[in-house]
Amino acid sequence: MAELTTAFGRYTLSKMQDIAANVGFETVYGDTDSLFICYKDHDTTGITNTQEFVLKFKHECNRQLGIEVEHAKTYQTAIISDKKKHYIGWTGIEEKELDIVGMEGDKNDRPKWINTIFRQTVHDIFANKDPTINLKKAISDLESGSVNPALLKKSNRLSKNPEEYENENDRKRKIGLVIGARKGDVIEYYESDSREGYSLNPQEVSTRKYKIMLLKTVKDILEIVGNDITAIEQGLILNNKDDHMAKPPRGVVGMLANQFAKSSL
Repeated sequence: MAELTTAFGRYTLSKMQDIAANVGFETVYGDTDSLFICYKDHDTTGITNTQEFVLKFKHECNRQLGIEVEHAKTYQTAIISDKKKHYIGWTGIEEKELDIVGMEGDKNDRPKWINTIFRQTVHDIFANKDPTINLKKAISDLESGSVNPALLKKSNRLSKNPEEYENENDRKRKIGLVIGARKGDVIEYYESDSREGYSLNPQEVSTRKYKIMLLKTVKDILEIVGNDITAIEQGLILNNKDDHMAKPPRGVVGMLANQFAKSSL
């Protein structure tokens, strides 16, 4: 994936897609400031030639639209979601880490247990391993109580003092008042089946909620690479009819085992 950066709007994006097609690229995904394009003849064209076509694309964007684009990097393999700025890319260089961008499972407001399992799932996919093996182990560890409770904590930083939150049911308000937190402090809690829906006591962790949270986190990438979400749901974790996840999202793009280019703001 060649990353080409510039500032452009909807009209310019459409014109850039036209230019890409004329140069020999196929548009994989685009939004108001990003364009992912794949060179159609990647199987017979080496990286050097691909870079030449990227240069041609940049030149034509400059000539026809008067804009400058910058080539940042090229991904050999990627998973792209139709959600804006949600993708995972690998450059093909063994010592280089995967670029994980925008994915909910990698965000720091998720429990560390979720972050770890999400990254393991991603690495299993890119290594052509069955991702359900480690998912099953993660669920088994959770159900047996062998997961360190510290890894299951959810956290939020208070943007204001607890009493200043207008919604009296806001967790940040309630928990902040209980523990005496102030603006800028981080509050931590567990998902629970209690009346409040959360708890400060690790003994009240809801295994059911964490299982659902995990599958909701990984289901997008599992579906993109062709896994049967319903089968995984039924085979891995869910015994309670109320636990079933929503239907898999529509419009995901897919897994690309080739070289392609992206232009982004």
